[in-house]
Amino acid sequence: MSPASRTNRGDSLSQWRAYGGPTAGFSLGFQMDEIVLPSQCKLVRCEYDEANQRGIIKSLVTGLLDGFDELSRQGTGVRVYVDWFCRTELHALALLFKHRKFSEEREWRIISSEPMMEDPPDTGEAPLDFREGKSTLIPYRRVPLRNNMNRFPLAEVVVGPNPNPEQSVRSVSSLLKSHYLANSKTRMSEVPYRNW
Repeated sequence: MSPASRTNRGDSLSQWRAYGGPTAGFSLGFQMDEIVLPSQCKLVRCEYDEANQRGIIKSLVTGLLDGFDELSRQGTGVRVYVDWFCRTELHALALLFKHRKFSEEREWRIISSEPMMEDPPDTGEAPLDFREGKSTLIPYRRVPLRNNMNRFPLAEVVVGPNPNPEQSVRSVSSLLKSHYLANSKTRMSEVPYRNW
């Protein structure tokens, strides 16, 4: 499995350098407004601005304390509430907050409200998949990308800088036609980058 990054900059030099590989890469453009995600998932934009991050955290902590105060008065459910908060709300922030130096990425992520658990329930199926990272295994969830007609919402494929651009574009066009995606556009990157 190759690394993937979601961004609204589909033909960016920095993205080709980071994710394109030694001689080729592809940028897939989706009709994001048409994607129907599973109910526990949502598409969100990463937050790079530190002031905005602080505002989000402040609002979240205020909500936590209000809920904690209410449950304390009732004398019930405090531990469960705090556990839920840490596993869901804080987990989501960890996935969305990035250092400002990465802001050029303009990254979007699909996040799940079902946090990863160290001891998942024994349902007979593994709730997570894993891929090889540079130094460790990386857990992830498979999320089907479908529109409301149950079709793959691919709008465009940008063929990254490579030594055989015309052949690459033709190959991608053939692949799309063979999977009934002929309406998806195929084009060559406009970035004058050579890595071969």
